[in-house]
Amino acid sequence: MSCSISLRSAKKRHQATPDNPSLPGKRPILILVEGNFSLLGPIDLLQLLSQSKQSGGFYVPRGEIYLDKGRPVHASYRGIGGAEGLYRILGLREGPFRFSLGDRTPEQTLTESLEHYLLQAIRQLDERIEVGVFDRVVLTVNNLPSQLTLLPNELAVLSQLNDPLSPLELSARSKFGLEAITALLGHLARLGLVKVQHRLAHTAQLRTALTEGRGTVARLDPLVIRAWMHQYGHFEAVEVQAGERQVRLMIEAQAGAGARMLLTAEGLVFHNLRAEQEVLVWPAL
Repeated sequence: MSCSISLRSAKKRHQATPDNPSLPGKRPILILVEGNFSLLGPIDLLQLLSQSKQSGGFYVPRGEIYLDKGRPVHASYRGIGGAEGLYRILGLREGPFRFSLGDRTPEQTLTESLEHYLLQAIRQLDERIEVGVFDRVVLTVNNLPSQLTLLPNELAVLSQLNDPLSPLELSARSKFGLEAITALLGHLARLGLVKVQHRLAHTAQLRTALTEGRGTVARLDPLVIRAWMHQYGHFEAVEVQAGERQVRLMIEAQAGAGARMLLTAEGLVFHNLRAEQEVLVWPAL
C-alpha cells in the first residue's frame, strides 16, 4: 500500500477523487496535513497534534475528531459519537485522513484529556485478537467451564468447530456474515475457547448467488478483498474456476456477501455460470 503525508498551506475546497474517499469539509479550509495510515496510525498522529497544541478537525471517511489546543472536544464515527466514536477511529489500521487547521466542532461530546482516551483505546486494542478470514480456528476445549455463560450465537459458532475451520468456511456453514464471525471468534479466542492459527490469504471456495441489478461485475465481501490486497497488492478482477472452465470477472465490494460471489442474472448468463454453484476464486494479478 502506498503512503503519503503532505503539508499544505494554501486554502482550497476539498473535492473527492477515486483515490481519496470523500471526507467532511464543505467550506474552504487550511490544510495542515493529509495522507493515509500506512506510515503512522491515528494514535501516533493525534499524539503529535496534541503535543503541538493544534486546534482543528481530524477527518477520516465517515468520521471526525475535533481538537481545541490539543485537547479532544468532539468525535463521531459512522453515527457513533463521543468516546466510543473516538475509540473506533483510534482503532483504524488503514485508510486516508486529513487534518484541517482551525476547523471548529459543532458540538462537544468529550471532556477528558487525550491521554485518558488513548490509555483506554490502547487497552482495548491490546485485548483485541485479530482474526483474518483465511485464518484457521481450532477448538481448544472439549467441555465448556461450568461458570462460563455464552450467548446463543457464540455457542452456535463453537458447535461448528468439530474440525478446524476458517471464518470464510464458518460463514458458509452458518447464518452469520464474515464481520460477525470474525468478531465472535476474536471474543472466543480471548476467552481461551479457540485458538487462531494465522494463515496467508489464498484461493477461496465461494458459492455463486443471484443479486438484483444489472451488469456483469462480481460482488465479493470487502473482508475477502481486503485480505487479498494486503497479501498481493491492488487488483480489480478475479479468476474464477467453475469445473473445467476459467473466467476473469471484474469485482466490486459488497458488504455481507460472506462466502458468496454475488452476480446479477445478466452476469450469470454473460459468464455462463449458474446460481448456487461452487467456484474457486483468486485475485487476477
